[in-house]
Amino acid sequence: MNTIKRRLLVSFSSNFIPVLYILAGVGCLTFHFTSRPSADFSQIHHLVRAAYLQQEFHNQEGEKAALEEVEKFLQAREDSPMSRYILDRFQSSGVDLPQYIEMRKSALNGKVSVPCGA
Repeated sequence: MNTIKRRLLVSFSSNFIPVLYILAGVGCLTFHFTSRPSADFSQIHHLVRAAYLQQEFHNQEGEKAALEEVEKFLQAREDSPMSRYILDRFQSSGVDLPQYIEMRKSALNGKVSVPCGA
């Protein structure tokens, strides 16, 4: 069975404007900003990055906590333009972020053996 290999990379343009790349095995998501990103974007960026790092360190409790924070963030701001933008960007790459979070949490709880991505 194939598991998704994700990498989170942050690079900065010459103007120090963040560009976020999330490789989820199904495509690349790129967030470009023409001005400084909002606090919401910075917060979601750090939460997704924390979840990725916790997975890389095989810290299941840490990954689960970070994923729950991403989920809470998106639910609390579900009508905000930033949340819609983030969800749309994942969706355009074929990734349903809320579904992915649920699948990872299920995998971490031992309910399924493979995260997602087949």
